[in-house]
Amino acid sequence: MMIGISRNHPLAQKQVLDGQELATETIGFYNFDGATPAPNGMIPNAQRDGYAIEKTKRFDRLEELLLNVSLNNCITFVPEGFSYPSNPNIVYRKIKNTSHRYQICVVVNELNTNPAMLNFEKQLQQTSNQGGNA
Repeated sequence: MMIGISRNHPLAQKQVLDGQELATETIGFYNFDGATPAPNGMIPNAQRDGYAIEKTKRFDRLEELLLNVSLNNCITFVPEGFSYPSNPNIVYRKIKNTSHRYQICVVVNELNTNPAMLNFEKQLQQTSNQGGNA
């Protein structure tokens, strides 16, 4: 797991962050249904890593989350190997000694030739080949 953070954020100057440095940050996350106060496992994982997440902010759309990260209004957890090239103001930093993990299962219709889907599949395969937790 990594942190997506605005390149203007003071922590962006570091390549690796200690989880405790995240305790006072607002952690943004995407959840379209509004029923989740924080992603399942995020709070307990942070506690296992030795810090408590004090502030979270839910966004209804992924684009809204990424915009707020790029504007330095929050930071977000991102699966290792993922990035959002359309948001060049976001940089990605590793977290020391983290227990945060993502598991993703993807089922793809082989007849779907949508370029965005093909790009997503390619990125997912590259992440898996690099030993990421995809």
